[in-house]
Amino acid sequence: MAVEVRLQSPKQTQNPLMEFYAEQKVTLETARKIEAAIQKYSREFDLDPNLVRSIIFVESTFKPHAQVKSYNPKTGKTKHFYGLFQLDDRIVKQYGVKNWNSIDENIKAGCHMLKDIYDFMKDKDLKLRPFPNSPLDANMVAAVYGRNVGQFGAVKKIHSGLNTLSKITEARPHVKKVLHQFELFQKMHEV
Repeated sequence: MAVEVRLQSPKQTQNPLMEFYAEQKVTLETARKIEAAIQKYSREFDLDPNLVRSIIFVESTFKPHAQVKSYNPKTGKTKHFYGLFQLDDRIVKQYGVKNWNSIDENIKAGCHMLKDIYDFMKDKDLKLRPFPNSPLDANMVAAVYGRNVGQFGAVKKIHSGLNTLSKITEARPHVKKVLHQFELFQKMHEV
């Protein structure tokens, strides 16, 4: 019986974040490219890098070539989602992504979209109650929710009473996963 041996660089074993990437079977080279793009576009779009990292982890587990198809029986349509941020065809087109496999392009578009949705939510004055158990402000949680269900759908649902963290995370477990991962990444940086 063959035994597989995974060698890690000394840097990986000393850096909890790089160790986390290694656990996800992401090469050191890919992890560095992802981290460089996260840092660059988090700064450019004024986002918390841990939030960006959390969304990417929940969406694709850091797999740049991830693809998902989702069939909606109500509409009879299949949507395709691509790359680290799991961008759909509409977002790829809207944000001018030429190559969704590109780590840089995918993260830039994902960050741009998240910031646009955040600004949209903030401008709508949704009168969201503060989310006491959330490390993020209420509008950013709403933006994460809106990123998952569409910003207009999110506003409609929030106006119809989906205005607390518990209601949003019940409606979309995805948001709860992102918030949980966000807290874990924050703790990694405290080490």
